Amino acid sequence: MAGPLFNQTSLAIDAAVAGQRIALARSTLVSLDLVSARLVRPLAQQCPAPFTSWIVCQNEFVDTAKIVCFMRWLSAEVEKDATRLAQA
Repeated sequence: MAGPLFNQTSLAIDAAVAGQRIALARSTLVSLDLVSARLVRPLAQQCPAPFTSWIVCQNEFVDTAKIVCFMRWLSAEVEKDATRLAQA
């Protein structure tokens, strides 16, 4: 296979931002680059990933003010990103 190979997605994204062709990355990792137009999606197709990320904490902290506040903030940020990505 010709060209550089990276074992960390962040390196591949940085290389794409630097103009070293193309990277395969999850939308959550490139959303700000897409919104700011540093990167574009050359294909319209999306591939749903079977993996997901989870926010976790110990059960005793689930209802604490800090966790509730963080989860509300995170949900709002996800909605903002989804809106911006839909427009990118």
